[in-house]
Amino acid sequence: MTKKSFIPLLMMLLSSSLTAQNNNGKYSPSAKSPFGQPDPKFEEFLKDYEKLIGLCDCVSVQMGANQQWGKPVNTVWEWKYVMNGKAIQDINRREDGSSSSSIRLYNADSAQWYVTYFSGNLTSTMPSTWVSRKGENPLVLYLPQKAPNGFDGFSRLTFQNITDQGFEWRGAWVDPTGSAVFPFWKIDCKKRN
Repeated sequence: MTKKSFIPLLMMLLSSSLTAQNNNGKYSPSAKSPFGQPDPKFEEFLKDYEKLIGLCDCVSVQMGANQQWGKPVNTVWEWKYVMNGKAIQDINRREDGSSSSSIRLYNADSAQWYVTYFSGNLTSTMPSTWVSRKGENPLVLYLPQKAPNGFDGFSRLTFQNITDQGFEWRGAWVDPTGSAVFPFWKIDCKKRN
């Protein structure tokens, strides 16, 4: 599936998700189940992210232009089942007023996750989509991305040390061999009780 064909599919699924939620879809978030539930037909695929479902209190730190870590920003990261239990959405709200969200869809044909990112600070007609394989531990997602100097490489996002108590998220640019790694963001999260 190409990125160009994936975006219309994502928009169609988002539209059907909103309709399902407005019609109280069986597995959609509700007062009884605020984070939704996995559709049993998709539950096996969604297990990669099941420990993240719920609210997390996090500390987010980005790398500055001077190659020094910036000021920590308190963040609430919410994870829930959407699209009537067939996908996962996360919403990241930072105390500095910025926010972002991703929709995670699994494609059984390619055995890959497609994670499309939306930023409240940027409007894009072609949002970025990272890809990962099912069942990886840690969860690692890649997006082809050139370095500022023009070298080929990837934006690599890693969910690691995932437990019922929390997780760590790391963002880095890596070269195609994985030998050159330049961190750009880190987030440490604790699940709320």
